[in-house]
Amino acid sequence: MNRPKRIHHAAYMTWNTAETIRFYTEVLKLKLVEHFQEDRLPSTGDPFPYFHTFFELGDGSVVAFFEVPSLPKPEPRGAIDTLFVHLAFTANSLDELEEAKAELEKRGHSVVGVTDHNLFKSIYFYDPNGLRLELACQVRALTEDDARAAEKAAKEWEVKREALLSALV
Repeated sequence: MNRPKRIHHAAYMTWNTAETIRFYTEVLKLKLVEHFQEDRLPSTGDPFPYFHTFFELGDGSVVAFFEVPSLPKPEPRGAIDTLFVHLAFTANSLDELEEAKAELEKRGHSVVGVTDHNLFKSIYFYDPNGLRLELACQVRALTEDDARAAEKAAKEWEVKREALLSALV
């Protein structure tokens, strides 16, 4: 298999399509480019009404949302849903990142950051569905040294992981 070139789309749940459309088109300035409305699952034919929207980013990639009225909104799972599961978008400059932060706060959104991650700086906020979003600005290019360091750190993590798991027993 060849390495994929980019993300075609990432899909998430929404519990209010109209609110999601407003946020992604008015706040994030994405373009609503497509929708599917089905009463049955295309794969199985089972009855399962849903509405599926697609928003295009500047590079042509897409973020999508499903609204399924028959599914209950799940309870948040703590840090898993509030910190680790998130969608990160690119800011083209630090000025753009600061402008986005100011605009989000002006619109009443709580924003964390600017957070310095060494190779990029970012801000964090939530969409109307509770999905954590990140806007990140790369401040230096990734290098082969970064790749080697990541491989080394992953091997070291395996040792630490085993120790952490052992301590839980």
